[in-house]
Amino acid sequence: DLSVCHGGYEVLGSTPLNEALIAAHKIIHRMQQESPVQKWVTMFLTDGEGAGINIQTNSNFDSMRNAKPMGSYSYGHLDTTLNGRRMRCGGDAHTHMEALIENLRITTGSKVIGFFIPGRNSSVSSYAGRAMASARLPVNSRRDVMGDFRKEKVIHVAGAYKYDDYFIVSSGRDLNPEDDEMEVKEDMSRGAIARAFTDFAKSKKVNRVFVTKFAEAIA
Repeated sequence: DLSVCHGGYEVLGSTPLNEALIAAHKIIHRMQQESPVQKWVTMFLTDGEGAGINIQTNSNFDSMRNAKPMGSYSYGHLDTTLNGRRMRCGGDAHTHMEALIENLRITTGSKVIGFFIPGRNSSVSSYAGRAMASARLPVNSRRDVMGDFRKEKVIHVAGAYKYDDYFIVSSGRDLNPEDDEMEVKEDMSRGAIARAFTDFAKSKKVNRVFVTKFAEAIA
């Protein structure tokens, strides 16, 4: 959890996604050197969208540095070299995230998958719109996507934010990891049993849809 590993002058934001992406470059590179695995899949699970890289260097602290800076930084501007590839871009948090994800894919050869869990399902439509715009998909098809979300509880947007696959997953009770059991009481009517079975089957269908999409993404 990178969000708690900082002092007052190293604020990473409420969701340090971009900082985690920077760290992932070194972590994955080291793992690839130590492991003969041929196919790599890197997954990020987050409930926030991260913040822009807002770091500034201060020459007054150069004498106390334990390592050389990766590059030059300033507010709203990313200029660095990660895994031997130069990255330069301005913009906001999403611009930085896309540049970092693309660089991670290029320099490690890993497939990169993102899972996003919104704080409220009522916000899914706006998140879906931004993801579709990032993937250069027609935003006017968002109504169809939301219809699928209401049935399947998962939205899949290939190419969003430079991920190979990006999933928006329903939050709240839909995230309950426990296996529900169908409860049948002795005094239940046939109709009540039928309704209980329908509800049980529906919940399992949601799980199957998600597992199927996940399996297709990592295949």
